[in-house]
Parts: sequence; structure tokens; C-alpha cells
Amino acid sequence: MGTESLSSRRLGARAVWFASLLLAPLGVLFGVSCGGITGPATTEPSHAVPLPTGLSALESFPGAPGTTRPAAPLEPLLAADRPESLVLVSPRGNSIHLRRGQSISLRFNRPMVSRATVGDRLTAIPLVFRPAVAGSATWSNRSTLVFTPDERAWPASSVSEATMTLDTALASLDGALVEDGDERLVVFDGTPRIRTSGTQSITAGEPMPLFFDASVSAQELARELLVFEADGGHRTLPFTVRARGVQERGFQVDVVPTRPLQLGARIHMALTPRWAGGTSSYPQMVAYSVLPRPRIDGANCRTSGLRCSADREPGEVLDIEQEFSLRSSEPLSAPTLSAVRVRPAVQNLTVRFDPEQPRRFGLVADWEPDQVYEVRVGDLDTAGGVRLERTPPYAVRSRGLQPAVRVHAVGQLVAMESDAPADIRFAAVHADTAVARYVPVANGGEARAALFPTQTSGASQGSSIPLQALAPDARPNRWGEGALRWRDTGSRRADMAALSFRAAAGAQAQSHALFVQQTDIAPTVRVTSRGALVWVTKLSDGS
Repeated sequence: MGTESLSSRRLGARAVWFASLLLAPLGVLFGVSCGGITGPATTEPSHAVPLPTGLSALESFPGAPGTTRPAAPLEPLLAADRPESLVLVSPRGNSIHLRRGQSISLRFNRPMVSRATVGDRLTAIPLVFRPAVAGSATWSNRSTLVFTPDERAWPASSVSEATMTLDTALASLDGALVEDGDERLVVFDGTPRIRTSGTQSITAGEPMPLFFDASVSAQELARELLVFEADGGHRTLPFTVRARGVQERGFQVDVVPTRPLQLGARIHMALTPRWAGGTSSYPQMVAYSVLPRPRIDGANCRTSGLRCSADREPGEVLDIEQEFSLRSSEPLSAPTLSAVRVRPAVQNLTVRFDPEQPRRFGLVADWEPDQVYEVRVGDLDTAGGVRLERTPPYAVRSRGLQPAVRVHAVGQLVAMESDAPADIRFAAVHADTAVARYVPVANGGEARAALFPTQTSGASQGSSIPLQALAPDARPNRWGEGALRWRDTGSRRADMAALSFRAAAGAQAQSHALFVQQTDIAPTVRVTSRGALVWVTKLSDGS
């Protein structure tokens, strides 16, 4: 029973739904055809005179009265563009804050002067200050007055005040008087402004410099300064402040920590906002990075370059030749002899410094061979004026240069005119054993002597000439120049000779041999495709 009644109800609902779909369109068609559907009443906008449209609007332009809408009134706009009263537009407010070197700019709402007077300095300034403030004024344009106070208006390191009013006689170009009787307070802020910014590098033991645009009281600055480590828990650092005076970058004040700073430490410094300038209300921050002090970091260096055989503290005796050289971690200013002390005393001590290699310098002296010297280097400064860290004493020993002789002659044949000095120039070092072998050459032996000067000079009939006395400046560690006169009026009268310069006596010693002669004739040879043409000229008379 229940199932049958439910099925019959479902069939009835479906029938009603199909009937609605069929009858709804028929009802709409019936209402339209019979005029039974009406909408709400509407009204069209009406005009007193119909407005033309399309091409008819062009034919009737500008149209009859009443066909256009009224425009916006111009009188308020003209009043705003040409105000009835002369007023000061800026600055606004009743106080003006001026930092050192700033000016006051006053702008009016009307032209005040003609174009011809713009930029000219005013002889009568239309401003009244109490107390009086000296300065200069110009019209930067026709409606803007710029007043620049004199430098003396700002106190050295504090603040002063003055009131300012406009002169009652100030008028615009059309004769209108300014309607502004307000009294404005002008604050002249002479607080020095810091010029130091960013991160600076300092060496250990060096003060932290601050630079300002004016003089600063060290006591006043110390009360408004905080110094702390950027690392290590941000610990504050005790310090003292010392004024250095005017320097190239401004007025310098040194902040000196009263405890040593660690190498590589980063130090921050905070100053109260009034020292920073600008409008910020935050402290001015300055940072410093602590670097190692410049120092001597190498010893016994090469003559050129920066390579050294020993470090700062070699811990042993250093063997040197003629020069003991040192290297700095930074470029140096020229060292002086007063900064060097040598024990025991050494002769002819000099300092050698090349500006092209500013990190190294050398000590040149007549070092005695096998003598150990103590060398102490005192106060040295870098090129930037920073004092170098003191170095420990050095122990140096000269081993001396090997005996050597250099002859200033090209080749093995030397010919001289008969009236020229018969001198052969040479240089020697460690010349106490150096000698020159002299062997005269007779007529007929010149060909063999010219071809074999070494064998000829080694003949037993010659003589040995010590060179030490001929080169008096030669030392065991220093070269000295000398000259050998191989022909004189004494025992060496031959006009031809074989010479051999030796660093030490003996046939095994290395030598430089020459064949020398003095003559009054000069042969000339000209070689052609046919052969050679030779002629001889006498130098004394040209025959």
C-alpha cells in the first residue's frame, strides 16, 4: 500500500511540470496580442527650446539664447591668481633654524622688484633683526628675497637666537605694502658638524681621529660620545678626548682608548644627533678597524725587489756583503742616519733609499770581514706619517766580497796617441791581493803580443804592480776605482807592453790581459772589390 501511493504521487508531480512548460509561452503570446501587459509610467526630459542634433546643430551654431549651459564663474579664479593683499608665502611658521653657512629665503605672492634688479646686492635690507645680525641680501627672482647672515652670526660651538620682522616699508612692484607684522625667531645653530663618516683604518696604538667643520671643545664632546666594540659583546671602551686643532680635513679631535685594542677589532663610535647635522634624531655612527702597526718584516733583502732571506726576527747572525737591507710592511719616508746605530762603530756608514722602492732601505758601510756587528734601527715613519713598531737588534757579519778586478777597456787591443796619458782605468774590490803583470814588448814582437796577450804577460821578464794603492777607495766589501799608468819615465819606458790584471797573485788567478801601445802613426785601410788600400799617417804633423 505504501509503495503504490508514493509512486502515484510522483507521477502527478511530473504531469504538472510538463503542463507548465507548455502553457507559459502561450500566456505570454496572448498578453502581448491583447495589450494586457503595461510597464510603469515614464517621463521624457523636456526643454524650453528643443536642442538641435546632428547637422542641424552646426547650422544653428552658436544657438539661440537658452540653448547653452552657463560657464563656471571666473572671478574666484582671478582672485586666487591676483590676490588682493601682499603676503609672505614662505617660510611658514614662526621659527627658522639656520646651520652654519645657511641662508633665509623669503617668498612673496607678488612681484616685488623688476627683472633688472634680480641678483644685485641690496644696500638696504628690508629685514629687522633684534639683536642686529649682519649679512647680505639679494633678490634671487622677482618675488624671492635671500638673506645670507655673516659668519659671525653663528657662535663658535653653541646656539644663539634673534627675532626677525619685515620692514614696514616693504612694498611690491605695484606699490602694495606687505601685510605681515609677525615676529619670527631665528636660531643660529653654531654646533660643529662632524665630517668623518664610514669606516676608517687605524693601527694598533693609534688614536681614532674625528674631523669637524669648526672648533670643538674636547670636554663637551666627551660628554656626548660613546665608544664600544662592535665585536666581543659590544663592550664599552674607556677613552680620553684630545683636540688637535685645524688640519687639512678640518678641526681634528683624537679619541684615545685608555686600554690596548686587539688587532682586527672593529670599534664603533656614537655621537649625539646634534653633531651629525641634518634632521635625523638618531646618533651619528663612525666605525674604525684596527690594523697591525707598520713594522720591519724582512731583513737581508736583495739589492732590487722585495725578496729577503730572513724575517723580522731571524734569531741568527746574518751574513752580508756590502749592504744590509731591510724591508717594511708599508712604504716609508726617507730614513735618516740618526735612526741607525751600529756597534762596534763602522766606517763610512750611509743609508741607501730609493723612492721607487719605498718599502726597502739599505745600510752601506766598510764592514770588516768576519766581524759581527749589532745593528739597531730606531724611529722610522711611513710615508703617511705613522711611526713603525720598534725592531729587535740584528747581528750581521760581513763575509766580504770575493777579490775581483774589472778593466775599463773594450777588447784586448788598446792603442793610444804618443802624447796621451798612458793610463788604463779599472775597478777592484778586496784589492789587497790584486796585482797587474807588466811585460814590455820589443819591436818585432808586437804581432805575437797582440794575438796572445795573456801568454805574453805571463813571461818571467815582467814585473808585478800591486793595485791596492792604485784604487784607494776599494774595500773588502766595496768596489773602488783606480788607474794604472803602464808607461812612465822610470822603469816602464817601452811604448808597447802586455798587461794582465789579476785579483790575486799567481798564474792560476783569473786575469784580464791587454796589448797596449803608444804610437805617432795611424794606419787607414780601405777594402774594395779590387783589393785593399793601406796608407799610414803621422799624427804629430799629419804627414
